[in-house]
Amino acid sequence: MSESFRKFCLKVIFWGSALILFFPLFVYQGTLFPYIFSKIIAFRIIVEILLFFWLLLAWTNKKYRPNWKHPLVLSLTIFIGILVLTMLTGVDFQRSFWSTQERMTGVLTWLHFWAWFLILTSCLKKKEDWLNLVKFSLLISVLTGLYAFGQKWGFEFLPRPPFTDVLVGPFGNPIFLGVYALLHIFLAGFLAFQTRERSVKVAALIISLFNLIVMIMTGSRGALIGFISGVFLFLIFKLLTLRSFKLKIFLLVIIFIFIGAFIFTLFSTNASWLANAPSVQHLIGQGFVSWGRTNAWKIAWQGFLEKPFLGWGWENYNVVFNQFYNPESLLYGSPETWFDRSHNQVLDILCLTGIFGLIAYLAVFFSISWLFKKNKQQTEGAEPIRRGSASLLILFVLFFAYFIQNLFVFDTPGPMIVFFFSLGLFYVWTQKEEIYSDNRVAMGADVSPGRSPSGLRPSELRILPPLLLIFLFIFLPLGIYKFNIEPFQKSNQGIKGLVTSLVDLRSGLYWYEQSLKGHSFTNPETRLQIIKTIYVVRHQAEGAETQRRSEGEDAESKGAEAQRRSEEIIKKGVEIAIEENKKSIEEHPLDVKYYLYLGQFYNTSRDFNPSYLKEAEKVLEKGLLTSPKRQEALYEIGKTKIFLGKKEEGLAFYQQALELDERVVDSHLNLVLAYSLVGEKEKAKEEFKKLKELWPKEANQLLEQKLYEEYQDFKGLEE
Repeated sequence: MSESFRKFCLKVIFWGSALILFFPLFVYQGTLFPYIFSKIIAFRIIVEILLFFWLLLAWTNKKYRPNWKHPLVLSLTIFIGILVLTMLTGVDFQRSFWSTQERMTGVLTWLHFWAWFLILTSCLKKKEDWLNLVKFSLLISVLTGLYAFGQKWGFEFLPRPPFTDVLVGPFGNPIFLGVYALLHIFLAGFLAFQTRERSVKVAALIISLFNLIVMIMTGSRGALIGFISGVFLFLIFKLLTLRSFKLKIFLLVIIFIFIGAFIFTLFSTNASWLANAPSVQHLIGQGFVSWGRTNAWKIAWQGFLEKPFLGWGWENYNVVFNQFYNPESLLYGSPETWFDRSHNQVLDILCLTGIFGLIAYLAVFFSISWLFKKNKQQTEGAEPIRRGSASLLILFVLFFAYFIQNLFVFDTPGPMIVFFFSLGLFYVWTQKEEIYSDNRVAMGADVSPGRSPSGLRPSELRILPPLLLIFLFIFLPLGIYKFNIEPFQKSNQGIKGLVTSLVDLRSGLYWYEQSLKGHSFTNPETRLQIIKTIYVVRHQAEGAETQRRSEGEDAESKGAEAQRRSEEIIKKGVEIAIEENKKSIEEHPLDVKYYLYLGQFYNTSRDFNPSYLKEAEKVLEKGLLTSPKRQEALYEIGKTKIFLGKKEEGLAFYQQALELDERVVDSHLNLVLAYSLVGEKEKAKEEFKKLKELWPKEANQLLEQKLYEEYQDFKGLEE
């Protein structure tokens, strides 16, 4: 390899990595889940391009190969290996490998993060390059924060999910933005301690403060706890290592103020000033942990006890949650009944990869601690070293804060980019200084007799090139297409189907069908969108028909033909939705969500085909086996039984749902509605009277919103 081409490869890797650090800001709305899906697709493509140039460098020169014996490289590689192993032994291989469009953190994505870490640490040898990347990432964090404030201020050109009182940014979720800002608080501190330039120090401190404000305004309790834990660790560490008695007293005062402010805030949950601070109110008003999440933690522990060694397979927590579902979850609202994460990264890993996976994961952080301690012991002394040691302490605190906040949430793509970059930064800052010199022996090149200047034996030169060329020019481009471009195209066609269907169902179904041609991990979520689309279109058609009737006979006769055509295309859409969602059940037979959605759709489509009720019964009975205590499934199969004329069986399912946890309002409401549906009006009125006495607000809301329109004469119950 020529020197000019070698430098070109290194430049591609540097600028490609800078582009990756930009991706947290990237949002492409032409996909079903633009805040996550588009980021990871772009990230994986760039990593695969960087992999091409890295393999060329590693083949031609040994110094660009990973140091597999390094504790951080070794522990991270073992953890990734266990993810791959549990993917093979788990309960849903496809979900483990691909994940979903909404999450995008399957084994495939983790392999890309691991590869990027190896590329970074093998190729970027100059600290100046790393500092430039830190500065660039901090700049992106500022733009990300401004993006979030722009959303809050109502700038229409910035896409925003339905949150109103907290910052969300280009992540679509305030928690993810909070973690991202948390990492940059410490990265800015690292730069402030590392640089000698006064202007850079000031800028870094300003950026750190800015990210602190962003983090607080996201209302992310996990990020706040991580930040407090990190700062506390930093202060304690400095207190123990400082030699000056006056500075120790000063730090003690700061620590006591810090603790006092925290306690004061905790006991101010009902203070009037919180009304003008919705972000702070969100942080402390409901406590630091929701009861719904503690249920998810308990279920993760149950899953671990069931499969303690290799777990259920990466990304399969939804299966665990459904199987061990706690009926109490519905007390805290319907969203608390659908978890695909336990909201605790340690418990997720323990449940999904078993004890071996958790040991490997903890080994990564143990390696960080060991390297920090070793480096500190070797570098105590001179002023420049103390300055470098302070920078390293900040990085160590960053990982500690990230670990703590992950006890309340889970790894997500945007923050993961910064986390893996920080791992590489820590790797570099804990190496011996001479590794960054231009000395070939120090860089690892082997020029012993019998080897070429590239560090390879002649036999290796003959064997490796054909294999390398096949991988680089056949498998790698094929992987870029199959792993990224094809799923991107299908998600893009899916969003076209969703948007187009609202104005022209026929055209929308065309795009849906294009999206669903062939196998893709994007299909299940697209199939669910068809069901939701049909619901919306049918509601629109019913509204249009009601309006025509109110306008008189002329309008009704003119609209008859249009109504007939509309019913035909809706019927076609119903058939497509049913056939496609059957495939989701075949692909993921342990996920109750697909059974429940299809069963509900069969029930609401029974006017098109009465046999759909029998199909709904079969589907829901199978689905109930995957989550026996889920009330929503019991309500739906109870309804189906009643529609089929099996009155007693249907009511038994409603009673069963109520007995699971009598504190759940929805179970009482559904029993009232079931009594009304079967014509037992007196029982319905009696149950409804009890309901109004216990939960008057919820009972009145039910009447006002006119829910469950398929239940006849419910309005009469308020008499």
